[in-house]
Amino acid sequence: MNGALVPLEVGARAPQLDLARLQPALAAPPRYLLLCFLPLAGAPVCAHDAKGLATVAAEWRGAGVPIVVSSVDGGDHLRRFLDEQGGAALHALSDGDLALARAFGVAWPQRFAARASFLLAADGDRHHVVRAAALHPIAFARPLVLIRYWRDLVAPSGAAPARG
Repeated sequence: MNGALVPLEVGARAPQLDLARLQPALAAPPRYLLLCFLPLAGAPVCAHDAKGLATVAAEWRGAGVPIVVSSVDGGDHLRRFLDEQGGAALHALSDGDLALARAFGVAWPQRFAARASFLLAADGDRHHVVRAAALHPIAFARPLVLIRYWRDLVAPSGAAPARG
């Protein structure tokens, strides 16, 4: 897809997520989850991405789909960064060792995750299946349009979305 990166494809079983590490924590495991990787909290492009995600977080939360943002930063630093970008409704998930990014196929050798998003659907209690995936170009505008399209795949009633 993009150089050495081989992101998980639609339909692939996602690695198990440690949702207990989320800041803030989720009340219950969600049926759907939007997982977004950012390279580094504080980088200008990541600030732009976080602000974009913050603009859609309320509508996703209203549909019962939390947005989780992961980067190599420590959990407290990532949480502060998201808050500064208006992303109080976003969940922070630290991936300091890049294990999560590697498992999703989006870890760069330079010790950062690529800018990527995955819409996940629950498959049992703790596992998810990839419903949609995208590596982000430099401008985040097009992925935000895709993310809004993905949001339309998730029926608020909890019914399974159409294959996307």
